Amino acid sequence: MRLDEILIGEKTTDGRIDFHEHLSRVKKEASSWLEGNEKNGIEHSRRLEGYLDSLIPDKFKKKLKPAEVFILLYAVYLHDIGYRKDDGSIESKDHPKRSKERILKEPATYLFGNFPSRGSDPPSAAKAVATVCYGHAPESICSLDSIRDKFSDQYLCSKTLNLRLLVALLRLADEMDQPYMRLGHFRKHISLVEIGTDIVRWYWEDLGKNAGADLEKQVQKTEEALRAANNYLYPWGLPRRTIVLEPSLLDVVSPPQEPIDYKEFIPEYYIPSIDVQINNFKIL
Repeated sequence: MRLDEILIGEKTTDGRIDFHEHLSRVKKEASSWLEGNEKNGIEHSRRLEGYLDSLIPDKFKKKLKPAEVFILLYAVYLHDIGYRKDDGSIESKDHPKRSKERILKEPATYLFGNFPSRGSDPPSAAKAVATVCYGHAPESICSLDSIRDKFSDQYLCSKTLNLRLLVALLRLADEMDQPYMRLGHFRKHISLVEIGTDIVRWYWEDLGKNAGADLEKQVQKTEEALRAANNYLYPWGLPRRTIVLEPSLLDVVSPPQEPIDYKEFIPEYYIPSIDVQINNFKIL
């Protein structure tokens, strides 16, 4: 079951906005919002949606409220719009904060114009998506515990929404895509990210020990980045994800050679020098 299938036929509480149709518009417009962002552009967002479909078991998907799925997938396509600064340059630092600020400052640009708001405040739906976008920042900048797990928007849903859960899921999917984003020219040699029940495999071309070492470092960084999300999602019934390289780095690095036994090269009638004989005699 794909996440977006949950949205088919689902609408806001007044029936005016169809979640599935609106998200289709978001996906279409996202290409222009992310234009020029080579690493974290529209293809990155599309991969994240696919990862979420694989990472979240169908049984768990059914527990999510349609409004939560709507916010999560909305954030998938908006979380990296902050890569582009106001001067047009691309900058990774602080991009989650810029994504949040841009959504709240220009909600109509990001298709929140038809959602109700109070006065000059941005719509509550925009606030929810902006919060989830900002939440994909590193744990040291935005702790998972600081994200609200009971967010109220009566227009989206009559029940409270768990934004903390959505942030954890977005972080999980975002980290799965790290080999495509963090490894410079090496990312062209990642052939597949395979999502298993609890093991995620990064398939890569054998480029030698140095490339494998860089990938192994990224695996360690990714697992550290996933710690908070894994710990939060585990009690919900989602497995803790572990990342492995295929092929394993141990398969790439040549095994150490066995020590050479030089005795086989000693002539049969070799006569040791007097010094060697004396030393041997002392040992005996």
